[in-house]
Amino acid sequence: MHSGIEFGLWHHQAAIVYNMVLTICAALHAEWGRGKHPAAVADRILLMMAIRVNDGAGLPPISISAIAKRLGMSRTSVRRAINEIIEHKSAVCKCGEGYIGDPNYVAMRPDAEDYLPEIQEAIITAATQLTTLRERAKRGDEKRKPKSVRKPKPPKKPS
Repeated sequence: MHSGIEFGLWHHQAAIVYNMVLTICAALHAEWGRGKHPAAVADRILLMMAIRVNDGAGLPPISISAIAKRLGMSRTSVRRAINEIIEHKSAVCKCGEGYIGDPNYVAMRPDAEDYLPEIQEAIITAATQLTTLRERAKRGDEKRKPKSVRKPKPPKKPS
């Protein structure tokens, strides 16, 4: 039920961004969280994100301390999560004094194509919605209410 409260631009922008983040988390949870609720695997998902961002930037292998600092986690929690990832998925490997995403893991993942389009669509949809919202705000177009934010439909799989 609508509360009757008119939300400002920030609320609409936040709803768009949060919808995108929830869509991405749901897609990643499908991969990492089989049998567990999203919060139970959030640390592993965030840890993998930090490692992949580091790898993507071409930086040396990232240390436990650097991951802990980046994520605001204790080193003990990072160590535990890395060990769980290595034992469960083999998605991370030790490289010198740090860790990298295991390149063999990605090569063994033909199912990545199942959830990457959903993530890409969520990002594109959010970017389009935010751009439209910002343009309307600049024009002062208050007569047109922002449409409700809905989860984008997944792309149709080719037959």
